[in-house]
Amino acid sequence: MWNVSQKRMVSSLRRWGALVLFMLPVGLNAADIRITATVDRTRIGLNEQFQLTVEISGRDAMKVGEPKLPDLDTFAAYSGSSSSQSFQFINGRMQVSKSYTYYFIAARIGQFEIPAVEVEYEGKVFRSDPITIEIVKPASSPSPTPRSRRSQPAPRTNSMDSIQDNLFLKAEVNKRTVYQNEPIVVNYKIYTRVQVTDYRFANQPNYGSFWAEEFPIPTQPPIHEEIVNGRKFSVATVKKVALFPTSTGKKTIPPLNIEANVRVRERRRSRDFFDAFFDDPFFGRIITYSMSTDPLVVDVLPLPKEGRPADFSGAVGRYRLDVSVDRRQAKTNEAVTLKFTISGTGNIRIISPPNIQFPDEFEVYDPRISEKVERANDRIQGRKSFEYVMIPRRPGTFRITNLRYSYFDPEAKAYKVLSHAPIVLDIAPGDQPVAFSRSGLSREEVKLLSQDIRYIARNADGFQPLDRKFYHLPAFWAGLILPALVLVGGFVYRTHQDRLSSNVAYARNRRAQKLAQKQLHEARKAMDEQDSAKFYAETSRALTSFVGNKLNLEESAMVSEEMIEQMRRKGVDQELLQTYQELLAECDFRRFGAAGASEETMQDAYARAKKLIAQLEKVL
Repeated sequence: MWNVSQKRMVSSLRRWGALVLFMLPVGLNAADIRITATVDRTRIGLNEQFQLTVEISGRDAMKVGEPKLPDLDTFAAYSGSSSSQSFQFINGRMQVSKSYTYYFIAARIGQFEIPAVEVEYEGKVFRSDPITIEIVKPASSPSPTPRSRRSQPAPRTNSMDSIQDNLFLKAEVNKRTVYQNEPIVVNYKIYTRVQVTDYRFANQPNYGSFWAEEFPIPTQPPIHEEIVNGRKFSVATVKKVALFPTSTGKKTIPPLNIEANVRVRERRRSRDFFDAFFDDPFFGRIITYSMSTDPLVVDVLPLPKEGRPADFSGAVGRYRLDVSVDRRQAKTNEAVTLKFTISGTGNIRIISPPNIQFPDEFEVYDPRISEKVERANDRIQGRKSFEYVMIPRRPGTFRITNLRYSYFDPEAKAYKVLSHAPIVLDIAPGDQPVAFSRSGLSREEVKLLSQDIRYIARNADGFQPLDRKFYHLPAFWAGLILPALVLVGGFVYRTHQDRLSSNVAYARNRRAQKLAQKQLHEARKAMDEQDSAKFYAETSRALTSFVGNKLNLEESAMVSEEMIEQMRRKGVDQELLQTYQELLAECDFRRFGAAGASEETMQDAYARAKKLIAQLEKVL
């Protein structure tokens, strides 16, 4: 009688023999690709959903990208997609196939043809046969008799229908009626009762007559629960934006479109053990589901004319005013800086410069404008500063007046005026008089007004030999060599990726170290949690899976005796083999023993396992 180890070895040899037979003809034949397209039915009711399934099979199927669908917009509306792949060994040859399922809604009555579906590989185009379908008026079908229900297997539940009932996108606004330039906060929320693995924005709305300020959203949005029509949904805000209407009247906020990847499982009405096993969500399919918000209409009111200040420039919100000067006493021809700052809640970006009255004896330059916008707690707030540089040309006492700014407060529904008392400056005679001039100089240039000599250049750097040619420059040779290096690097990377996708042994060998480190990380976490059983289980997994991936062993062959024998054939030192066996034995003893292990013992085992994997990496 053969023992279990011998049976596993024979089974492994058979699998390897089949794989060798499969791989021998690779590269000797032309591309082996077949593409077929089918529909779940050819007679479809109007507004009913139907499926177009595209299957790509053959030896080179895994190297082919997603098929190119024909345009069906004239009679059907696209609603989502899913994909799957399978591997089978038949008569010693591996059969590979990829399946793409596309979901459409019948939109027009008549007879139509679904053109050929295409895929391209190595410059060749492979096509399926066209399909003819008929879209008719919907008609209610009679309920099946008990006999017919018993004679046919119960169908799987429709995945797209279940998603439509349990996943939708909604846009919410904080108010429907606002004044012009008053912010509307829009929250885009996903409501789900299914497992959404990922989502992406299919479009970015063109807000048109709105000024948009987007709020930051975390990469992983927080989730809370809401009850909708008696059902509990998990809700996440995926986008938040403040919209400032720039004109009055009825305005439409356009819809936002999102494509979500949903993991679904299709229950089989079967008592078979394997059907029940694969009903687990871990083995579910990923379906891409498209959804969009409804357009929202808001009413934008014009700002009232009654009580509008003459200097009102359109600011809406709640603001504060701060005015300051760097000094109140100066001499003629010395620069004085006045800072005018508006801060508060509203559209900071549209705040315009104030209409300040400066003395005629002052030369004033255009202001330096700075702004800071903060987006938090459903509010857009910040500040905007206007910094003026003034040069007094005459001595005396002068007043800067009209330090005011007006805005409309939508909560009070009234105009408000912010004002500051006039600023008085005492200007004494300067040391050297300078002619009055309103030339456009900056503040740095103003410092040179009292100097008699202006330098064309203070430094004489940057000279180059007259006989220097462009091909003597390092940049020329770098530009000549760099494309060749990029081409070689791309070729090497492409070769590496092809080997990863076609050579299982190579792929497992390359990823062995990374997977082992990941399992050791889990062991480290278990050690920190004082869970000795889990620690030694994860350490054992790291050791066995590392050697299995390095030697490309099937899981059934991952028993210590067989792995030790394979490692010995690879030339691993006997002392290293003994250390490996002892550490595995210790893991098994600690994992299944009644007593736990101390933290010092686990730390020692962790350090030995990490060192052992590093040593095996050098010899395997």
